[in-house]
Amino acid sequence: MNYTSEYIAEEPDAVVPHVRICVGAVQVTGRSTMTMPMKCSARFELDQTELNEALVYKNLRSLFPKVNDYASSDSGYSEELNELRDFGITKNKQLRLLLKKHRKQIITIDRSPIDMYHQRMYTEEMGADKLNDHMRRNKRFAYPGLLRIT
Repeated sequence: MNYTSEYIAEEPDAVVPHVRICVGAVQVTGRSTMTMPMKCSARFELDQTELNEALVYKNLRSLFPKVNDYASSDSGYSEELNELRDFGITKNKQLRLLLKKHRKQIITIDRSPIDMYHQRMYTEEMGADKLNDHMRRNKRFAYPGLLRIT
């Protein structure tokens, strides 16, 4: 069936933009004569996933040095997840892009020398031997601390 009007005429062989419908979102992928939905990529589906504790840890593990994975969150990242939601970060893609945007600055802060005030505070909290070991290995902040710096 062809639709025609004074201004618009539909051609049966017209090239229409191809639309990809994935997880409630629409993505224009190019031009095609077909209008059938395509299969979504795994990255696209993962990006649209609501954040949970496992995804928070997975993002931190993939973007920051493994040496900072020495102390897990006491709350299992649920406290950090609530803080992220308070800032409007609810999707995996939002967290990933935020961490990637500030990654270099966070690593610079993590590797910077500790001032005397914080050295005294950490010595009281952790003990001198453990603090010296952390300083020698360049381990400053664990993943929850890096997330809060962001």
